[in-house]
Amino acid sequence: DDTIHGAKWCSTEVVVQNARLQEPFSLDVQGFELHNSATQMRYTDFLDEEAIVQRYYAECADLVKRITGASFVAAFDHNVRSAGGKQSDKEIKGGSKVQAPAGIVHGD
Repeated sequence: DDTIHGAKWCSTEVVVQNARLQEPFSLDVQGFELHNSATQMRYTDFLDEEAIVQRYYAECADLVKRITGASFVAAFDHNVRSAGGKQSDKEIKGGSKVQAPAGIVHGD
């Protein structure tokens, strides 16, 4: 998680904006959309592998189906990231250790 190979680093100053204040984005045009969606998960549920896989994956799949009209969606694989959780060496019940926040833009 801490080392990236094959990357050439250079500092670049950029302006970060709140995308929720911009014009609506479209999956067909920009390749993504932003939506608000409530969850039944509690904060502590995100430290429980079974709760994530059984409940949150289903919530995520249902959201994508509802928005896209897809008949089948399969959520899979996740990382739980938390600066405090990483520092305290917290483990996800039934899973792996909590990872540090991603410090770079990336796609999984």
